[in-house]
Amino acid sequence: MDEDRQLQASPLPDTDAMLTESRLYRVRRYLLRDFSAFPARPVRYWVESNLVDPSQRYFWVDETAALLDDFLPLEEHNGSVPEQGITDTNYEAVQTHKKTTCLKSPSPIMINTWPFAKLPFQTRQRPRKPQRTDLTGAVVQELFHEGQDKSAYYQGLVTDEDNGLFEVLWTDGKKDYYLADQIRSMLYDPIAYIYDFQV
Repeated sequence: MDEDRQLQASPLPDTDAMLTESRLYRVRRYLLRDFSAFPARPVRYWVESNLVDPSQRYFWVDETAALLDDFLPLEEHNGSVPEQGITDTNYEAVQTHKKTTCLKSPSPIMINTWPFAKLPFQTRQRPRKPQRTDLTGAVVQELFHEGQDKSAYYQGLVTDEDNGLFEVLWTDGKKDYYLADQIRSMLYDPIAYIYDFQV
């Protein structure tokens, strides 16, 4: 198995940019949410900045109230960032955090959606999208229109299949039923989210 496709098993090291908190930067994109040190330490985000120095363009930032004020509307508008670091040890703490802080209630997605050891843009090649054969248990994402001028992305989990209809439990607690082709068109693709997104 290629090194950039190995599953993440341990917390990732802090970068110089994260260790030097006084550094002034502007987040250009949020790329990954990491729960590996949570709840002992804050949730952190792997970001792309507008720093000129290419060696400092990508780094970790800790979650704060100010960061969430910036990030949550972007996530609603652009879709959910990939996540890693959800384990049996921190599962309940992450679930509570997602419900109360990240506005993913009552049914947050509790699956690591970034299945690679390497961080986004830290390999020479784009990672390959993991292939699924079984749609049950898959994470999906869809843009829903909520009135004339409002739309938002929601994630869901395919929870069951009965006679060719797949049940999806969305993060807002609603359940809907879809055919297999509809599910395939909504499958959450963390690679496309990171590498194909146009700023």
